[in-house]
Amino acid sequence: MKLPSPNPPHPRGKPLTDSLHYSSSAIAHDNDFREVQDWAVAPSSSPKPNEVLEGLKEHVRWLMNGRKPAAIFKRYRETTKSRSDKRVERQRDDYIQKHFRSICLSEEYKDKLKGRVVCVFDDYLTNGHTFEALRNLLVSCKVKKIILVSIGKFERGNEFSYIQRHHSIKGDLYSGAYEATFLKCEERPFETNDAARRSMADLKELASHLR
Repeated sequence: MKLPSPNPPHPRGKPLTDSLHYSSSAIAHDNDFREVQDWAVAPSSSPKPNEVLEGLKEHVRWLMNGRKPAAIFKRYRETTKSRSDKRVERQRDDYIQKHFRSICLSEEYKDKLKGRVVCVFDDYLTNGHTFEALRNLLVSCKVKKIILVSIGKFERGNEFSYIQRHHSIKGDLYSGAYEATFLKCEERPFETNDAARRSMADLKELASHLR
């Protein structure tokens, strides 16, 4: 029998930041995450994985006894960063296609996600296009529930809603040889947690005294 190591894993050569430690601790003590069975990271704009987010995912997976360390999503073709694209482009319904044309699922999860609860980590939520692509891919796998954890969000004026972009996907999700057809948009209201924002500020102040 292989027992877990006495300490959770960290990214290679790069410890988790104070804020990510705080996030992993908060998740481990939140009942909403106790049902999560698989943990994933939203791919960056390049095929190179985000080491810090991978470290957070592995840290939390270890704490929550997650089953597989392998990545669920793979960016097989580089694309532009969303925040560098023009606003008029990001507002188009087909803008999400750039993610469908460059992201696929790992073969290790083929036919193994149905009925599962999946948590996806992302660093910053801009317009939600990346997550919507990932959500649609997971919905196509018939997962039971999807939870998104975003470390931060770019505020845009008086923004109080999240736009879900529903697609129908046909083809091989594991090779990228699939087509995603836009169906409709659905507006979902959300609220920001100011208490969490203050907690992060307090944590950063505390960390500054410990250095």
